Amino acid sequence: MTSLVIAAAAVLGAGPFDSPENVAALAARYGARRDLNTPHGGRCDLYTDTHVIDVADLWRWPEAVGYALYFAADTGKRPGIVLGNVAATKQRDWHTRAALAVCRANDITLWVEPDNGPGKPLHVPGPGIPRGEDLWR
Repeated sequence: MTSLVIAAAAVLGAGPFDSPENVAALAARYGARRDLNTPHGGRCDLYTDTHVIDVADLWRWPEAVGYALYFAADTGKRPGIVLGNVAATKQRDWHTRAALAVCRANDITLWVEPDNGPGKPLHVPGPGIPRGEDLWR
């Protein structure tokens, strides 16, 4: 079953969302470890006891989905992605809806890190899109 968490978070560093500094901050926030080398040569950004997680800019969600599914198949853990740099993404509502739909269809856990400041969760209007800090399961 797929879940979506929209987390209110402070603005992470500028530049690519998957920079080493941002991945380190996300690891601390999610209680995850960094840089798992998978059995067949992959390297996922974050991992927990249950998930392998790719970190990407929102507009790179299709690539993140592919990596997450590959890491999951290679490790036997559940796939997950963390998307960020939301405000910098053109057509961010479309990208968020598309990522949510694909993640739900493929049983991928999706976290979206809003970069609009602490205490201001991402709000994406539209049917079937969570508002605030809803948890989808």
